[in-house]
Amino acid sequence: MVAKEFLRELKETHEVFTWQYQDRNHKIRGFLKTGETRASFDLIAALAFVKSGRAFAQGDWLRAGTMLGLSETACGAIVDAANNSLWKCVDDQLTLDGYDEWLRSELVQAVGLEPEFDGLPSPENLVSEPIDGIASVRSIPDTQPQHV
Repeated sequence: MVAKEFLRELKETHEVFTWQYQDRNHKIRGFLKTGETRASFDLIAALAFVKSGRAFAQGDWLRAGTMLGLSETACGAIVDAANNSLWKCVDDQLTLDGYDEWLRSELVQAVGLEPEFDGLPSPENLVSEPIDGIASVRSIPDTQPQHV
């Protein structure tokens, strides 16, 4: 399975999941419409649940993705885009990852969410926090921009 197939199949999760942005980083998460609605699902685990009926543990997106036929690289890109981790360190410089930016936009559209903002924060306004065993992930801070 490649990203375009994943996006097409993700659109079919609307019957099972309600989608929303979660926390200050606007991570995309799904909540079951029936049953246990407090548990959130990442995009990969949600599609795996819809296709197999199997619930994967929080953060077990690689195993869920493997079950779907996604490569490790594809899983990482989907998770980065869903978690709003669009900035990458290249040659000791933070740069916006254009593919992840495109993929996030497609994921937002696939699950039926409204775009959360018109622009991306500059690297100076990002904060780091560990996620699912990843040493450092850049994310959007919880502060409002200051207008001059």
